[in-house]
Amino acid sequence: MLLNNLRMIKKVFLYVILLSIFTSISYAEICEVDRAKDILRKNLYLHLTSSSSPLTIDEVKDILTFYFPQEMR
Repeated sequence: MLLNNLRMIKKVFLYVILLSIFTSISYAEICEVDRAKDILRKNLYLHLTSSSSPLTIDEVKDILTFYFPQEMR
């Protein structure tokens, strides 16, 4: 009886650990994608509003292709 309880506790503990690892990984990926989009958006804004832009025309095309992949092809 005690051995079965220990096995059950180990299984529950393992599931909790795995669930916490998977949720943290998915959250990190979402944050990185949002961060990349924000950086691209800011750089595109700077290119369009500033006369001294750090971006080249090819880089601007890459950003626009990222945001509008179907329309640019």
